[in-house]
Amino acid sequence: LLKGLGQWLPCVQATATPDTLPDSHPDVHPDTLPVLPSTDVLDTARALDMMGGKTALLDKMLDMFLTRYGSADKDLRKLCQQQAWVEALRLAHTQKGIAANIAAEELRLAAQAIETLLQRKTAPEPPAALEPLLQDYERAQRRLVSTIRQFRT
Repeated sequence: LLKGLGQWLPCVQATATPDTLPDSHPDVHPDTLPVLPSTDVLDTARALDMMGGKTALLDKMLDMFLTRYGSADKDLRKLCQQQAWVEALRLAHTQKGIAANIAAEELRLAAQAIETLLQRKTAPEPPAALEPLLQDYERAQRRLVSTIRQFRT
């Protein structure tokens, strides 16, 4: 898990252990960080289970998601409008993996549907086949970003 996280969390090195990760909240013990409640958009109980109960790590992952991928829905739509199918496929695949790591199932499924369509051909069948998938993805992305921000304030 740490090796995978190191690809998109620069502070996590492959040789790090969960106990050596820097705290995003140094004045708060990691086990006492407030945890987002599980919702239909984000299953925090499952995410915490995958992260060994480390609330600080989940907090860091959610912050990184907002920072790096908070506008990925706009980026993906732009790539599709430009017919940059390889880049769009890469972004959909990345979003699928990130969503799985933070237990955001709605976003994972939406990104996976786009990835599947884009894998079939260099260009999707008619653009009309892609549009409803993009709309589902954008809706899932907005809901997740909104949920995370709602509990961050």
